[in-house]
Formats: sequence, structure tokens, C-alpha cells
Amino acid sequence: HHPNHDQPIDNSRYISATFARDPSAGAGLMHGFAGYFECDLYKGVLLSIHPRSHSENMFSWFPIFFPLREPVYVPAGASVEVQMWRCC
Repeated sequence: HHPNHDQPIDNSRYISATFARDPSAGAGLMHGFAGYFECDLYKGVLLSIHPRSHSENMFSWFPIFFPLREPVYVPAGASVEVQMWRCC
């Protein structure tokens, strides 16, 4: 949410996200997380670099990859949870 009206302003953030996988998905080795920018501005005006909703001529933002130090084995059909902090 922007802008931040907290007093005092603290831009530290925390989120925990769980990604459900198709129960029939096979096991795999996860090397990291991909991140995309997507923003719903106003009344259906969307800016996105996500492959499923990419805005035409949107070339000023690029995906990010958050690598894991050690790849993680993900069992068949298992969900994946990530916790991220922004510390200021």
C-alpha cells in the first residue's frame, strides 16, 4: 500500500506466502523464486510484466530471480511457503 501514512513512518515489511502446486505435479528441485511486477492502478488500468497479464510495450521493468543458497527438494504435489522481510 502506498503511500505509507504510519507515524512514525516505518518501511519495514514482512510477508508469508504459500504457493499451492497441482497435486499431480511431480517432485522437483527448487532453485529459487521468480518475481514479477503487476499493479492495478484504477478502474481496470493494469501495468504488468507477468507473462499471463503482460502490458503491451511495458519494457521499463524486468523480472527478478531470488536464488536459494542450496536447492530444496519439493515432494510431488507439495506446496511451497516463503517468508520475506524488508528490514529498514
